[in-house]
Amino acid sequence: MGLIMRLGGVYQTRGGSVAWAVRGIYAQQAGWFDGNPTHIFFLPNKVRAKQIVSMAGGKQDVLDRAQRALPEEPQWAAELSDYVLALEPGHERATSIKLRALRELGELQLNATAKNYYLKVAQSEQIIVC
Repeated sequence: MGLIMRLGGVYQTRGGSVAWAVRGIYAQQAGWFDGNPTHIFFLPNKVRAKQIVSMAGGKQDVLDRAQRALPEEPQWAAELSDYVLALEPGHERATSIKLRALRELGELQLNATAKNYYLKVAQSEQIIVC
């Protein structure tokens, strides 16, 4: 990173990003564990989604918040949509919001790999929720 700063702080990769490279190096050297004991064992996504959606007031409240987040926070809109989709795959409104969020995220990307993946998934309309 010191070399990048000496070159004026401008660095753009063609097939990834600095954040992805750093994360990959860390994972390779230190493993998956980030030091937070909560992360030793995760709740299954569906269980986590059920708890969060319930805490937030239900699916419609979560999706209303996701809709409001779209213009300024498309990543947050996509993540909120994922909670509903984990509980109800194919939920029409959640799918619509997530696709719009992915298109927005794709348009914001400078990184070609990320841009292509966001836009390709949005174009295919096949939402992946793990």
